[in-house]
Amino acid sequence: MSEYAPIVDYAETAPELLRSDLRRPRLSALVAAFGSAIQMVEDAAAAVESGRRFANATGRQLDLIGAIVGEPRQLANDQDYRRFIQARQLANKSTGTGDEIFAVLQTIAPHATIELHEQYPAGFSVVIITPTPPSQRYVDRLSVLLSDTRAAGVQAAGVWATEPYFGFNNDPRALGYNQGALAFSF
Repeated sequence: MSEYAPIVDYAETAPELLRSDLRRPRLSALVAAFGSAIQMVEDAAAAVESGRRFANATGRQLDLIGAIVGEPRQLANDQDYRRFIQARQLANKSTGTGDEIFAVLQTIAPHATIELHEQYPAGFSVVIITPTPPSQRYVDRLSVLLSDTRAAGVQAAGVWATEPYFGFNNDPRALGYNQGALAFSF
């Protein structure tokens, strides 16, 4: 799709488009007046087009886009809701591959450390590590998205940990007994 480029100077350029034998002051002023009116319509159309872009959409426009892809708002702010809509778009097109699951997770938690481990014969586990813990509502929505992204018959398990987290000797980032935050599963 080509990028829309609005014209911003109808009133100035319209009189210049007249044939040279028609360039009289009154006719040029009339054409400039029409150019001003057309400019107002062009500006309104540009504002509508800009507001309909996903990157610029807010509030009700995001709600409409979310309804189209099947992702309810559920009290999310615009920034989080935009990420969930993007993840829902990926989940809707998913065939359940590891790369697709990772892309959904990366969309939901862009600043997190994400580990995806395949498990034989048909399963995977996910470990997400963030500096702050997410809300339970956030984790519940992620669980639904993961369920919709994975292929049928594939088992999924997830752990969300916040740094620094409790762990054992085989994990150099983990803290030992009585230290670090406990992770939770989803």
